[in-house]
Amino acid sequence: MKTFAVIASLLIFVAGASGAIVDPGNISTVANEEWYEFGSVEVLYDGSGLTAGMHDADMANAWGCGNSAWTAPAPYGANDGNGAQATVMFTFSSAQNLSGIDIWNLGGWMGTDYGLGAKTVMIEYSTAASPSSTSDWTTWFSGDLTNQPSSELPYDATDSLDLADVSAKHVAISMIVNQGYGSGTTYGGLAEVQFVL
Repeated sequence: MKTFAVIASLLIFVAGASGAIVDPGNISTVANEEWYEFGSVEVLYDGSGLTAGMHDADMANAWGCGNSAWTAPAPYGANDGNGAQATVMFTFSSAQNLSGIDIWNLGGWMGTDYGLGAKTVMIEYSTAASPSSTSDWTTWFSGDLTNQPSSELPYDATDSLDLADVSAKHVAISMIVNQGYGSGTTYGGLAEVQFVL
């Protein structure tokens, strides 16, 4: 099921796993795909399932997609439509000076160790007010995220990416292979994302 979701925003700051973060109220988002067994894309950054920095295993508190590869047009990241399984684009109400991202990768299905976490991802940022082509995007990170076995619950951030300082109006995260950590499955996703200032 392909779904687009957008919410409005404000600007405040709170503490995250790596320090001060962009408050969820300052973020809107859109995803090219959502799988009905999971929560909507908003749960990726609104703190759902997160208590004192530890995340639960409730699929309603995570975003996921799968069952088929897809292509979609820009502007949802330069990699979008070029072999990605899915892309989520985060938009800030004003440009943010970012230094990294904390990610809670998705664990297994309903507390099992059948891994559904995103594996290979590309993270891009854009300073354009309304990105409209691949040239509007710059790669910020490309590589594998940490696998999260669900037997370890609740769990801390699986990846704290200390990246080059950038000013960004948008950040796009793409799963660039049609498979997460679960062998033989085309499903994958993330539990939580926080943008570190």
